[in-house]
Amino acid sequence: MNLITGAVRTYDSSATSNNSLGLTWGCNQEVFYQKPGNRNIMRLDIETGTLRELLDDESNGWIFLSMVHPNERQVAVWWNRHLSAEDGIWLLPLTNESNAQLLLPSVDSNLFPLRWSPDGVFLYYCQYSLEISRLCRVNTNDKQVDTLLVIPLGLNGKFETYPALSPNLRTLIYSEVNITSDAWLMQDFDPDIK
Repeated sequence: MNLITGAVRTYDSSATSNNSLGLTWGCNQEVFYQKPGNRNIMRLDIETGTLRELLDDESNGWIFLSMVHPNERQVAVWWNRHLSAEDGIWLLPLTNESNAQLLLPSVDSNLFPLRWSPDGVFLYYCQYSLEISRLCRVNTNDKQVDTLLVIPLGLNGKFETYPALSPNLRTLIYSEVNITSDAWLMQDFDPDIK
């Protein structure tokens, strides 16, 4: 929707997965979203309506949560590459899938990319397991991981929605599966962000 004119544009051929984790702005006028079946990320050019798939080969596991790097040349995803490589957070060039590189392997937990630092050095992510969930960041230069926060989850220990991290990197919000619905707002957890 154009916020100035109020004009609405519909993209009829752009079906999302029923458990899509949202839309992500990418390069210029491009939006990324989960394709039905969870085996690919679609790239929608909002000017032309052109759709492109992020992956050429969908047979290599499930792929979720695309976060476009500030340099607009690569995207971080959680990729369950069960057939040929490790699960974890992968960096995929937007031009050539064959140059994908594993940034952070997943060991007994899921890793959900949440947001890049403005300079593109850090990728913030959620490390989620049934035992404990953490907000972490990884330095993409040396792969050093810092745990910033243990995320308090209630008795069920499950997210209802994936966490979202504010653009200023100071606020985390999420909802959890519970008999009563709570939304948690956490602020000022990264001492390096002023």
